[in-house]
Amino acid sequence: METVTMSKTRIIGIIGAYGQTGKVVVDELFKTTDCILLVGGRNLEKAQELTAKYGDRVIPQYVDVFNPKILSEFCQNAGIVINCSGPAYSVLAQVALSALEHKCHYIDPATASEPYWTRLEPYKDEIKSQSLTFLISSGWVPGLSDLFPIYVDTYAEKYFDSIDSFEVYIADPSEWSRVGIQDIIHYTKKYGHEGLGIFKYGQWTPANVFNFSRVVTLPQPLKKQRAFVNFFPELKHFVKQKKYPEFGVYTAISPWAIMTLAYISIFMKTESDHAYHMMRAALKKDKQRNNPFGWEVVIVKGKKGDKKQQLIAKLTQDKHYWITGIVPAIATQMILSGQISAKGSFCLSEAVEPISFMKELAKAGVQYDITLDGVPC
Repeated sequence: METVTMSKTRIIGIIGAYGQTGKVVVDELFKTTDCILLVGGRNLEKAQELTAKYGDRVIPQYVDVFNPKILSEFCQNAGIVINCSGPAYSVLAQVALSALEHKCHYIDPATASEPYWTRLEPYKDEIKSQSLTFLISSGWVPGLSDLFPIYVDTYAEKYFDSIDSFEVYIADPSEWSRVGIQDIIHYTKKYGHEGLGIFKYGQWTPANVFNFSRVVTLPQPLKKQRAFVNFFPELKHFVKQKKYPEFGVYTAISPWAIMTLAYISIFMKTESDHAYHMMRAALKKDKQRNNPFGWEVVIVKGKKGDKKQQLIAKLTQDKHYWITGIVPAIATQMILSGQISAKGSFCLSEAVEPISFMKELAKAGVQYDITLDGVPC
C-alpha cells in the first residue's frame, strides 16, 4: 500500500468498495469530502480498477474480513471504517471489532441481527468511552426504511391532536446481488418469524391468519398493493415509546415471491445456487408485474380537534444500490462535520436527528413528499 500522510481522522476505509454499494460510497465521499479513501476488498485488481478514475486521493488495498491480521492492517490506517462487504450473516461484527481495536468510527449498511449485537454487546461501554460512533443498519433497508417513518412522525405530532394508526409499507423489487439475496434468505430463515406482528398501544401483538396480509390502495403510481406483515426490529424501541393504538409495518410483495421465499427457507440451504436462482427469478417476476422501483409509504390517520385527517408520506427511488450507498456516505459526512455526535453503538435511526438527515438525503437526490388530506406539507 502507498504511504498515507494525511491525519488518520481524515482517512476513510471502505471495505467491499468495488461492490454495488461500495462504489456508490466511494464516489459520493470523493465528491463531498477531502478525505483520503482506502478502498479495500479481496480482489486487489478490482480495487485498482476502481481507483484508476479518481487519482491519488483514492488508494487500493487488499483486505480479507475473515483474516484478522490483514483486516487489522487495513483498519489501523483509517479514522472511519465503512463495511460494505457481505454476506452480513457471515461477516457479523468482525469488521466492527477491528475498527474498535484501532479506535475508528464504524458504519455498516447491513442488518443488525441478534448475533451481531451479541458479539458487540461486551464492547458497548468501550465504544462509548473511546468517543466512537458505531452505526449499524445504516443503508436503505434497513436504515432509511426505519428512519423515514420516524421523520414522518415529527409531522404527525405537529398536525394531529391524536393518532389512531400508523402504517408503513415498503417494497424494493430491484435486481438484488447474490450476497443480498443470501442475506434475505438467511434473515427469513432465522428471524423472519419475529417480524410477524404489529404493535397496539406499545404492546407486541402477533399476526394471525386474518391480518397477516392486506390489500391497500396507495398513492400514484403505486395503486393497489398486496402487503404482508414484516415489522422492522430497528423500529421496535421507537414504537414501544410511542404507544400508538396501532403501528404496523408491511412489505409489498407478490404471494408467489412470498411462497418461494418460504419454500427456500424451509427446504434449502442459504448458500445453494438453486436457492439463489429461485429467489432471483421470483423477485424479477415481481418487478415485471409490479412497479420497477423501490418505495416506502407511511400512512398516519388521526384527528385534529373533531376532524379526522390522513397524512401520507411517499419516498421513491429507482437506483437500488445508489440509495443503499448514499445513506452511509451521508452518515460519514455528518460524523466528520460533527452533526452526528452520539457516542456508542446504535442503529442509524437511533443516532441521527431525522429532519437534518432527511434534508441531506434530499440534497443528494432522494425524492420524498408528505401530504395532509392531499395538500403538500
